[in-house]
Amino acid sequence: MTIDTLPTFSVAAPTRTDPSTFSERGDTIMTEMVALIPAMNTSIGQINTATAQVTTDAATASSAATTATTQATAAAASAASAVNAPGTTATSTTSAAIPTAIPTSVSLTIQTGKSIVAGQWMIVTATSSTNNWFIGQVTSYNSGTGALVLNALYAQGTGTFTAWSVALAAPAMTTVNNAIQTKSGAYTAVAQDKGSVFKVIGTWTFGFTAAATLGSGWYCYLEKDDSGTITLDPNSTETVNGKNTIAIGRAQRWMVYCDGSALYAWRVAGLVPYLKVSDQKSSGTAGGSSLSNDITQTRTFNTTEINTIPGASVSGNQITFTEPGDYECYIRCPAYGVNVHKAFLYNVTDSTYALVGSSAHAFNYSAGGVYGQTDSVVMGIITITASKTFSIRHLTSVAVGTYGLGMPTSSGQVEVYTEAIFKKVA
Repeated sequence: MTIDTLPTFSVAAPTRTDPSTFSERGDTIMTEMVALIPAMNTSIGQINTATAQVTTDAATASSAATTATTQATAAAASAASAVNAPGTTATSTTSAAIPTAIPTSVSLTIQTGKSIVAGQWMIVTATSSTNNWFIGQVTSYNSGTGALVLNALYAQGTGTFTAWSVALAAPAMTTVNNAIQTKSGAYTAVAQDKGSVFKVIGTWTFGFTAAATLGSGWYCYLEKDDSGTITLDPNSTETVNGKNTIAIGRAQRWMVYCDGSALYAWRVAGLVPYLKVSDQKSSGTAGGSSLSNDITQTRTFNTTEINTIPGASVSGNQITFTEPGDYECYIRCPAYGVNVHKAFLYNVTDSTYALVGSSAHAFNYSAGGVYGQTDSVVMGIITITASKTFSIRHLTSVAVGTYGLGMPTSSGQVEVYTEAIFKKVA
């Protein structure tokens, strides 16, 4: 703002050395001084206005200087962040827990000025324990404050940590955990175990979190190589294949799938659960005497050659299956000189004939002449929904002492008569 200049007097100041002009000059100056007062007031107003403007401008300048300093500090911090780490890696000291329910939102504070945008995939690893981490998709990132929000879709480990390393991760096509976990005692699978392969050892119960928590599409695999039985036990009243539990035996591979309300399990590899029993006698010992037309005649099996069917047991010429499902069977019953004969798989629990064997003819010992030995064979599949006990019955039309249930070969090797094989196929 321009301040007006004050006018000057038109005459020199009066002086006593020049008495002749003293009065005239004095009058002139006094007259002009009266006119000078308004001009002085105007200039003073202009000075006051200018002073106020200077004060305002000084305050504005000070504020601008403060802002500039703040921005310079932030720029320096961002520059330091960029220098110290690439734009897509960071660290955090936010206290946070490894997610135990997937998906879930996790918030962290990292460095500012990062080149992180929504939609990117990040892995967050506990600095002090690198086996604990989670992967998620960026929901938001504020480059000015460092606030990072992730939608965690995949996690491993447990615990709360205050030091994290953050970096880009490959996009997760599915929220699958491909880790191989060895378990030798009771364990309950959780959502973050999706896709895991469990190597299970011993005999114990493998539980599952509620199906709704696991979510539709959740699955895992179980490998069982040693002896013993692993029992799959869904949460509370939930089921697996419509059953309360399922048992897994030796040398089997199973996949368990969740549809959000129930579990389903399939044997995908390994040995079929298998049971073989037989009637074995020393070389030269016959199979035993047959009865005449007695359908309740029960065959002996005194040797369990193999049993990998969970819940199956053999006792007193009877076989018990506790695990619901489908069992394929093959039974061979020899007979010597008994004329016609037929074997049966008998359901002791329900007092019914579960399977009927083939009709066979072994000549007639009592009629004399040529004798021979043939087998009646039982084949088929039985389905049980609860524990059932079975025996093998054999109807022979002629009573033949000592040899009716099998003629020995006396080869020096063990004699084998009745044989029964069961496979749990579903």
